[in-house]
Amino acid sequence: MNLKITIFLLILLSFKTSCNNQKILQLGTKVNENSNGKTKIFIPNGSIKDLKEIKHKGILYKLGISKTREIQYISTCDTKLKIKGLKINDEISKIFDETKINHIRGWGYYIKINSEWYAGFNFRIKPTKSSRIEWFFKYDFPDSKMITKELLENSLKDNN
Repeated sequence: MNLKITIFLLILLSFKTSCNNQKILQLGTKVNENSNGKTKIFIPNGSIKDLKEIKHKGILYKLGISKTREIQYISTCDTKLKIKGLKINDEISKIFDETKINHIRGWGYYIKINSEWYAGFNFRIKPTKSSRIEWFFKYDFPDSKMITKELLENSLKDNN
C-alpha cells in the first residue's frame, strides 16, 4: 500500500515539475528568484528591464523581467532553437513578405513567425529576402490601434 502512495506522489511531483517547466518561457509568468538588477535589457516598448538568463532544454534564453518579477520579454540567439524550420543566421527568404516587416526605431526590424515568436534583424538596415535572422523573441505587442503617445507614456512609467 505504501509503495502505491509513493509511486502516486512521484508521478504527481513529476507532473507538477513538467507543468512548471512549460511556464518558464511564457510571457506574464512570475519568476521565483529576483534578478541581480545590474544587467538590463532593452525591450520593444522602449523600456529597460532587468535581465535574467536561463538555460531551458539546452537553449540559452534572455528574459526581460519587470519590477513585479513578471516575464515581459523573451529572446534567444541560440542556434539550436528552430521555429517553423528556421534557425538563427538562416536567410528569411522562406517567410519574407515586404508588407510583413515591422520596425521600431532604435530597436530593430522584425517579422512575425508564428503566434508567439518573432525573428529580429539589424535595427539600421531594412531586411531583404537575403537577410539573416539575428535573434528570436517573444513579446506581447499592444493593440495596433494604440497611439504612439500612449506607448511613450507607458514606457516612461515603466522606466521610473
